[in-house]
Amino acid sequence: MSRFVCILLGLILFSVSCGCVSGKADTSPVSVTAETTGARFRIGDVIELNIHVDAPDGTLIKFPGDDLDLKPFIIRERRLSTPERRDRNVHENLILSLSVFEIGEFEIPGIEVSWELSNGETGTASTEPQFIRIESVLTPDDKEPRQLKPIISVPARSRFIIAMIVGSLIVIAAVSLAIILTRKWKRKNLTDIIPVPETLRPADEVALESLANLRESQYLIHGDVKTFFVVLTGILKTYIGHRFAFNAPEHTTGEIRFDLKTIGMEPGVQTDILHLLDLADMVKFAKYLPPDDHCRSAIQKAEQIIIRTRSTINVPQAQAVEQKEGIAS
Repeated sequence: MSRFVCILLGLILFSVSCGCVSGKADTSPVSVTAETTGARFRIGDVIELNIHVDAPDGTLIKFPGDDLDLKPFIIRERRLSTPERRDRNVHENLILSLSVFEIGEFEIPGIEVSWELSNGETGTASTEPQFIRIESVLTPDDKEPRQLKPIISVPARSRFIIAMIVGSLIVIAAVSLAIILTRKWKRKNLTDIIPVPETLRPADEVALESLANLRESQYLIHGDVKTFFVVLTGILKTYIGHRFAFNAPEHTTGEIRFDLKTIGMEPGVQTDILHLLDLADMVKFAKYLPPDDHCRSAIQKAEQIIIRTRSTINVPQAQAVEQKEGIAS
């Protein structure tokens, strides 16, 4: 009987000691948690990860620095909140704006935060991993891609340099414009009539021929979808630039969107052009691979855009006639 009592007491003491050890392991004076703004996002969306720290007043909290690596996530911006003190505790938040340009299930790993109490005690704590799903900007019911959300972040120290570059470009453009106008004025005062070549082809004719050649190319057969869309958008931008007199080949999709509104193009045509350029941007920058029939329908859509917007007269020939009349007068 005494032996049984000894064994029972030994088990009780062992349980108590284990409980004390586990209680110490689980108890931490600093609490670190993390949460995202959602669980499902699309390519290009901004994912905000909020890291919240709750610690005793007087605690020195050290968040990860700029070298934090969360690949394949891109850290667009980091914002550190002002510490708040209430109930003898201090509360701090680090908000990370993230983006990812791949599709699938992803894990944002735990992020370690260091701390030091006012009594000199130090330690670290990590957030729980966050699991999210990234989906394509296309849904099964969509026939056209949705726009990627623009993400613009310019450091304050770079604004002065950018302003200087823009100012220099404006001066260069003004000087170039003055040279061009001077040359035109001199040309009008020539006594000899300079013949204007009559062999210039209309921009729509050249563009449609180039699209026909693209249709017969081997890009899609060899799986080179990116080059296919680079050539397609090059043809379309060149035509738009000639037809509406602006430097479309050197403009981004966002700049062309502004240009089309400025020239007052028909809204339906604007939508078709921007949808086609957005699809090409997804292929070139987001590694989106549309089916072959979508690629070939893109050629057909480009042809329809050209047919709907081409001039009813031969534009180069009309310009030649006007130049001759100006010289003769």
